Amino acid sequence: MQARLGTLTAQYAGLLVSLVLWSATYGKRILRHVEWRRIVEGTAMRRFFGVNRDIFLRTLCLVAVNFYFLSAGASQGAVVLAVNTLLMQLFTLYSYVMDGFAFAGEALCGKHYGARNHKEFGRTVRRLFAWGAALTAAYTLVYAVGGTGFLALLTDEPNVVAAAADYAPWAVLIPVCGLAAFIWDGVFIGTTNTRGMFAATAVAMLVFFAVYLSLRGVWHNHALWLAFLAYLAARGAVQSAIYFHTLKFQIPYQKAYVSISQHTVARSSSPLLNNEFRRPGRRRVCPFIVLLYLQLHSIFLYIFALAFYSLYLQLSYPL
Repeated sequence: MQARLGTLTAQYAGLLVSLVLWSATYGKRILRHVEWRRIVEGTAMRRFFGVNRDIFLRTLCLVAVNFYFLSAGASQGAVVLAVNTLLMQLFTLYSYVMDGFAFAGEALCGKHYGARNHKEFGRTVRRLFAWGAALTAAYTLVYAVGGTGFLALLTDEPNVVAAAADYAPWAVLIPVCGLAAFIWDGVFIGTTNTRGMFAATAVAMLVFFAVYLSLRGVWHNHALWLAFLAYLAARGAVQSAIYFHTLKFQIPYQKAYVSISQHTVARSSSPLLNNEFRRPGRRRVCPFIVLLYLQLHSIFLYIFALAFYSLYLQLSYPL
């Protein structure tokens, strides 16, 4: 009970600090541009809750697949459960890196989509896939060469490591199968095409259950990993089809940039995309620098919450 209370206190302490820092840094400059009547307007609110509904339903699909994956592995014994847990760490490590590209896609694709800049939007998507493919190749090579050695660092049970070697080839394919899904998630969220993202995840979930339930009697845990890889690949494939048949052609070709005093700025009604939001004389900031700042800001809040929690434990349980 004390540990749970300490965790809850640390989380709300981090939230309080983030609110104070946000208010001191951005509060006045952002609030003066807020039009409250437009915020509570009926059409906009329906669109807002529609986006949240799609993301919520998509999350349910993701949770269903992840929970069933753990449950199916546990039903095959403790060793298989331990093996699947270890191999999923390779997926987690890869997802941490690819989430960075998804976040960049949300910010940059959303900016160009809102500015109706078809050229820059397409260029951003291509660059995301190029960088993602390069890191995917690197991760695949590392997993193929040193995956088993990495697993040995996570456990001291030799029988678990030996059993994991039989399923390691499936884990090597995780980066290749998951590349498109991670990149498209960022692009679709940036363009608020959450319905397409939910549809892709729902179809992928059905593929996962169809593959596993049809093959589990023959392939057992191999069928579970094949179903998981098919699930990742199906997410990327469906989202690719949605992008090339709908989203790609929804952006009107329009020259959305004008040159002012040798500076190129986006022409948009949003103060976040033009000079109206910036102070006079201030230079434009690279979006990647902003993303780096946000990441460092999140790390700072995490460290603060961890320190607060450690202090709470020391006061509650003195040595």
